[in-house]
Amino acid sequence: YGLVGSEMCIRDRYESLQMKSTGPLNIVEGYTDVLSCIKSGEPAVAPMGTALTEQHLRLIGKHFDRIRMVFDGDTAGKEAACRSAMLYIAEPGGIESAEVTLLPEGADPDSLYKTGGPSGLVDGVRDSVGMAAFLYDIEFAQKDISTLGLKARAINSLANIAKECSVSAVKAELENAVQKIIDPQESAQPCVEHQPTILSSPNIL
Repeated sequence: YGLVGSEMCIRDRYESLQMKSTGPLNIVEGYTDVLSCIKSGEPAVAPMGTALTEQHLRLIGKHFDRIRMVFDGDTAGKEAACRSAMLYIAEPGGIESAEVTLLPEGADPDSLYKTGGPSGLVDGVRDSVGMAAFLYDIEFAQKDISTLGLKARAINSLANIAKECSVSAVKAELENAVQKIIDPQESAQPCVEHQPTILSSPNIL
C-alpha cells in the first residue's frame, strides 16, 4: 500500500521518475503511517496485512535504490525488524542499501505526525542506523555474553548471518566485526560504538 503515492511524492520533489529514486523509501506497518509519511514529504509503503516478503522487495526494487524499515521499538517491533532485515540481506530484490529505524516504544509514524507534525515525523523516521550496525546490535551487542559459551554463541550467530548475507557491503562489515571481536588487538577502538541512534555511517567499525 502506498507505492503510487510515494512515486508522486518523489515526483513532486525531484520532478522526474525516469530513473529509480535513491530514496530512501520508508517501509512502515500501517496505512495511516503511510498517509502521515507522505503528508510529511517522506515516501512510504506498508505491506498491509502481511509481513514483508521477497515479492514486496522486488517490486520496491524496481522503483527505489534505498529503503528504510521503520518499526516500533518494543519487543514485537524489534522481532519484526530483525525478520525484515534478514529477508533483505538474503534477497535484496535490486535494492542497493537499507537502514532501520526503531521508534520509541509505543510510537509509530502516524503518532509522531499527530504529536509533532511533519517535522516530528521526519526527525523520528530518519533516526536510523545502517543494516550492518542494526544486525550487530541485535545479534551481538544486546546479547548476554557474560560467559565464554554465551559469547561464542553470539559470535557464531553473527558469523552465520555474515556468511548467508548476499549484500556485499553489509557482508563485509559483518565479517570485519566478527574478526575484531575474535581478535580485538587488530584495533584499539571498540568494534561498534554502542549508540545505535548515531550509527548512520555505512562503516560501523
